[in-house]
Amino acid sequence: LQGLEAAKVEQVTEVDRGMHLLQGLEEGEDGYRYDSRSRPTLLDDLVGMEVSIPGEVPSRLMEMPDGALGFRLADLARVVQGEGSPVERLLRIRNHLRTTLDYSLVTENPNDRDPLENFLFYEQRGHCEFFATAGALLARAAGVPSRVCYGWTGGTYYETSGYFVFRTNEAHAWTEVLLEGWGWVVL
Repeated sequence: LQGLEAAKVEQVTEVDRGMHLLQGLEEGEDGYRYDSRSRPTLLDDLVGMEVSIPGEVPSRLMEMPDGALGFRLADLARVVQGEGSPVERLLRIRNHLRTTLDYSLVTENPNDRDPLENFLFYEQRGHCEFFATAGALLARAAGVPSRVCYGWTGGTYYETSGYFVFRTNEAHAWTEVLLEGWGWVVL
């Protein structure tokens, strides 16, 4: 588990300092149950560390739009990323998105442009999916494999039932980049 902070495996017995024994399964059992707490690795966690980009990755993690939009994204990434380590370049891309674009659930796109092109170069406002897609494509244009992730933020835990409940307004999208030795890192 990435960012593992704690784990509880009731079938584990400590036999000596730093040495644990996993008990055998009883007949009819098909595995172990464990609880864990983890935190994803964030790009900020890697500042000042030696980080590299994986050599071989599936081509889908580097795909770019065809045509003019692909060229515009490549040009923007070249200007924004500057020089430096992969982490420094990715931080500049993220900073560009944070400082030049506004978060909004409302977009107009009166000229019916490609939605991402409208977001980045014209209207310059949009919701998390726009930010996540732009971040992933700019990272790819900078040579870093990336993906867009969808999930939930927040939520309410109801102890009596043991359930988390997420509301529609807690849906979210974000960018993750693939870094050697770290796996998927939240941009």
